[in-house]
Amino acid sequence: PGISYHRLDNGLEILLIENKGIPMIGVNVVVKVGSAYETFSTSGMSNMLEHLLFNGTESMDQKELYDAVDRIGGYNNAHTGKYYTNFMMVTPTGTFKKGMQIQADMLFRSTLPVDKFEKEKGIVKEEIAQSLGKPAEQLERNIIQVLYAGHALSLPILGTYSTIENMK
Repeated sequence: PGISYHRLDNGLEILLIENKGIPMIGVNVVVKVGSAYETFSTSGMSNMLEHLLFNGTESMDQKELYDAVDRIGGYNNAHTGKYYTNFMMVTPTGTFKKGMQIQADMLFRSTLPVDKFEKEKGIVKEEIAQSLGKPAEQLERNIIQVLYAGHALSLPILGTYSTIENMK
C-alpha cells in the first residue's frame, strides 16, 4: 500500500493510505479536542459533544442521518480520547463523495437537538457505569488520578456522573 502525507494551504493535514485490494474508502477526521483540554467542571464535554453530533443536522434528523449512511453502505462512528476526537466514515469507493457530504454536515451543521440532550446524558452515564465495572479500567483510572492529581489529565475521558448530570 502507498502512504503519503499532505498539508493543505488551510492547515488541514491529510494522511493517505492506499490499498487497492479493498474497494472501500475510510476517512478519519481528527479534531484536536479531548479530555486533556477540559476542566473539572466540564469533564466529559468532548465525549458528550461527540455523541450529540450524531443526533441530526440542519438538513437531516437523526433517523434520516443514519438512513443516509446505510443507503450508501457506509459505516459512521467516532471516538474521544485525551487529546483528540476522531470521526470516521467508511464507504464503498463509489459512494465516497456522499459519505464526505454526510460527515461534513455532521461536523459543521449539527443542530444539537435539545430533546436528544437528556437521552445522550443517559447513554454517557451508562458508558461510565460500564467502565467502572471493568477492573482494568478502574485500575488505570485510579493510577491516572494519582499521577496527574489536580491536572486535566487526571480527568476521565467520559466525564463523571456529576459533570454529565449537571451539563446544560
